[in-house]
Amino acid sequence: LPVNVGTEDVKGINFVQKGYWVNLVSTHDVDAYLHQSDGSLKIKKGSQNICVESPGVHELQFVNSCVLFGSSPVKIDTANTSPIFLKGEKYLLKGQIKVLVVDIALYEYQVWANP
Repeated sequence: LPVNVGTEDVKGINFVQKGYWVNLVSTHDVDAYLHQSDGSLKIKKGSQNICVESPGVHELQFVNSCVLFGSSPVKIDTANTSPIFLKGEKYLLKGQIKVLVVDIALYEYQVWANP
């Protein structure tokens, strides 16, 4: 809808807020989920803004992440305009040990490690 803005008041225009900007600063790329329509997010390393549909406190959950960002889920409050810092604190290490002696054995392990 084109609107001419000049010196006269313009009537009959309603502005509707569709969301709230939240600034995330992450040390790593990570897939995440936010409980809202189309809640899947691809968070990139560095700073980015995401749009949260409704006001209030929301939970950001990480999906199959090999990086632990402290407490999970991360709380997002639209009333707080400060950036949310996602700092990788631990990394998931996985591996396999195959033993081929008399019997064949396969051991799998995974551990969260500090950097």
